[in-house]
Amino acid sequence: MSAQELLARIEEMERQTGDPKQLEHNRVLLRRQLNALRDPVTRLPLEIASEIFVQCLPLEPPRALPAETPALFLGVCNSWSTLVSSIPALWSKIHIEFPCSEDFQAVLERWFKRAGTHPLHIYLDGPLDAAIAAFVWRSSDQLERLEISTAGEAEEEEEEEEGDEEDRELVFRELLAGTQPEALPLLQALKITGCVGVFSRLPILHLLRVSPALADLSFHDLELVDGDDDDEDEVPQEVVVLPELRRLVYGRDKLALSDKYKLLKFISAPLLESFTLEASASHANVTSFLQRSSPPLQELVIGDAGDLEQLEDFLSLTPSVTRLEINWLARTEELFAILAGSPSVLSGLQTLELSYTDRMPVDDSFVRASETRSNQLRRFVLTYRFRLVAANAARASEILGALRGLVASGMDISIGRVDGPQIDLNELVSGQDL
Repeated sequence: MSAQELLARIEEMERQTGDPKQLEHNRVLLRRQLNALRDPVTRLPLEIASEIFVQCLPLEPPRALPAETPALFLGVCNSWSTLVSSIPALWSKIHIEFPCSEDFQAVLERWFKRAGTHPLHIYLDGPLDAAIAAFVWRSSDQLERLEISTAGEAEEEEEEEEGDEEDRELVFRELLAGTQPEALPLLQALKITGCVGVFSRLPILHLLRVSPALADLSFHDLELVDGDDDDEDEVPQEVVVLPELRRLVYGRDKLALSDKYKLLKFISAPLLESFTLEASASHANVTSFLQRSSPPLQELVIGDAGDLEQLEDFLSLTPSVTRLEINWLARTEELFAILAGSPSVLSGLQTLELSYTDRMPVDDSFVRASETRSNQLRRFVLTYRFRLVAANAARASEILGALRGLVASGMDISIGRVDGPQIDLNELVSGQDL
């Protein structure tokens, strides 16, 4: 029926007498048909309507709450509920926040049913529940992105007495290792965020071992519990080879323990292209990982290179790097001397980005390194927090002239304060701060 015919039927039914419940039921059905006819979304082709709904989703996995999309769409009307329930992409992401309600497994079951066979992006947030974790692993063959975070759990546990430390370790091992997935064939991205005393290396290595397609791996605030590595020097440890890994981010450790980057001792990534160390790179575990993997690195990002005793030896392990970013480096002259005097180190370097938290001198070594690498170095970015000065006031104008010449030859040189505007090279004045 047309909209006009449905309106006429509803008006006619308003005048009818009989069973009130049956009359109201019939009116509801007619109004639903009328709403469906009037709704512009339901008149669109399914592909277009589906894309409109998908574009309404947040960038991060949504929580299964009535006030958040996509669950919000279910309460608009029957037509929308039917439509969105048939779009698997809408239900392919979910943020599971622990602890969960008693009926959450039923909610999750409906959610995954709507997702069908679509690849999944799941964020497990908080102290894991064994039953929910086991239910999630039932769909492990569809997992494409997985995030695990126990940061909130660790913050709460830090307030407990030291006598409960062993219990905290055992709880987490049971909840993850006891419900571990058998295989994650589609998993491409894994991000693990934790705090001291939360993770054992064993379940993490298991996740890596059963993820042959893993291309993106991130660790943040990750320290491993003591107790499962006591005999690692006596018993040979199997190295997990990640054949498809292209990007590895090892975020800052919450505490500067002696055995940082412990997981790097047990993995190898022969095709790694991007490696980020948000904390110090001065550690034997980092060196052994690079030696073991010999990856074709293109990008190397170091959060703190201030304590690198053998900077040249370390950089020699990454000959294929084209982009180097160092967020804090105390001995700038050492890096510039390497670039100027050791052409075999970082021989393919095209982009160099340096950041400093203190005053940074622009001197002859800075210019000499830039000139030596002018045929390959196409971009140089320098950011500083406090001030930038000409180290040699008498030669400031010569240094400025050399930098201008490099810019004229095609090199992109950017100098500016952290989170501030770029500084024009013309502003470099002898003995003055920028």
